[in-house]
Amino acid sequence: MKKEIKIALIIVFGFMFLLWLEKPLREYLMKCIGDELFAKFIAGIAVRLTILCITIYLIFKLNLNKFTGLDSKMRMKNLHSIIIALAFIVIGILNNWGIYSSIELTKLILFTTSVIIIGFLEEFVFRGTILPLFIKSLKGKKQILYLSVSLSAFLFGCIHFINLLNQPENVGGVTSQVFFSFSIGVFLEA
Repeated sequence: MKKEIKIALIIVFGFMFLLWLEKPLREYLMKCIGDELFAKFIAGIAVRLTILCITIYLIFKLNLNKFTGLDSKMRMKNLHSIIIALAFIVIGILNNWGIYSSIELTKLILFTTSVIIIGFLEEFVFRGTILPLFIKSLKGKKQILYLSVSLSAFLFGCIHFINLLNQPENVGGVTSQVFFSFSIGVFLEA
């Protein structure tokens, strides 16, 4: 197995492990704070920011910054990806307006911060490290980009099976989320 693929798999498993740490942190914060929703948001933000910082460090350490746009010549690319992400956010807000308008402002700000961090985290982990590592690993193969995008999107989709830990009875819903994540991963990476 090539070095880049090993690194990519280590990153994926490290990502899953660090995400798992959110649960004990949430339980600890729940004991300290007493507010379940507040504890959930704070734990999620803390764990995801930690993973995001580690991922950005890895991007520079593995010299993947030219793939991610984190170089000195950062330019806006793939505007369709940003528009689609914003459209999902607007649709989500409109569909849940009654819920959002009844939540206190602090929790709403924490929720919004958490959602934004999730998006950045997924982009940096899967399209910032995993995708470039697959591209480097498959160098010289035919259809290198198609293979790399498909493999990265496949891992991105499969990582969503982790949601079965919180919703074991919702196999159909989580599976459809996995297929959607794979599809949107292919679309956004292409």
